[in-house]
Amino acid sequence: MIINVNTPHTNAKGLKREVVENLIFDTMLELGIPLNLKGFSYLCDAICITCYDPMAGAKIVDGLYTLVAKENDTTVQCVEHAIRTALKRVDNLRDRSALKKYFSMADCPPPKRFINTLADYVRRKADENANRTALE
Repeated sequence: MIINVNTPHTNAKGLKREVVENLIFDTMLELGIPLNLKGFSYLCDAICITCYDPMAGAKIVDGLYTLVAKENDTTVQCVEHAIRTALKRVDNLRDRSALKKYFSMADCPPPKRFINTLADYVRRKADENANRTALE
């Protein structure tokens, strides 16, 4: 996963970047997105950026996809197409239990909702892990 060098190793709540990245990676695999798709890494980048800056997910094409495209030295159209292709793979899965777990629905949501929902989930899980570690 390529993260902007200006992205801190922790966010304002103290969430560690490696914890966030591992949670994103595991969640994406659970959803059935193949690692060999470019959309996998683009989605990981987009979710990670949104974890650290929730407002980045407000404007997907003009904001978030542009950041991901710059970090990966590609075009916004390439990022958008790769992400849509990856999400189509999720929508074609027979086992919908992972989709229901994260999105409370059997169909794959549009990219904006997919990214923002998973970013919220990862932030909560990373926060729980940080709190659990602090208590030990």
